Amino acid sequence: MEETTPQAATEVRVLKTTTCASTSGRSKLTYEVGCMPDSEVHVRITANTGSGAISKNWVAFRAIREVLKGTPPGELTSGHMQRLCAGQSVNNAGFLLAVLMSEGLVRPSTSKRRAYECAEETAWLGSPG
Repeated sequence: MEETTPQAATEVRVLKTTTCASTSGRSKLTYEVGCMPDSEVHVRITANTGSGAISKNWVAFRAIREVLKGTPPGELTSGHMQRLCAGQSVNNAGFLLAVLMSEGLVRPSTSKRRAYECAEETAWLGSPG
């Protein structure tokens, strides 16, 4: 499967549906965590209470992990996430960061304003729901 998969990907089994605040705190996002038959984990944003448009494509966690590992500590921004959301709403990159923060995979940077740093992912991968 590619880095992103269109909404109609019926082979993705939804494991969890939940909400979180956007990084600005001005809206609430609904998102899903799902997996493919081969157990590859994906995430997608399905709703936004604010006016920002979204794309409901699935994003492979392996692609997210590549971006997280390839970014210097404390330097992660929505710009880094944009390659995962190419061809989608420009809001998705920032919204994806909000989802990752809600899941405990990233946290605000201690050294740079409006940037994030990676957190430990092992607890998240061990408990998908």
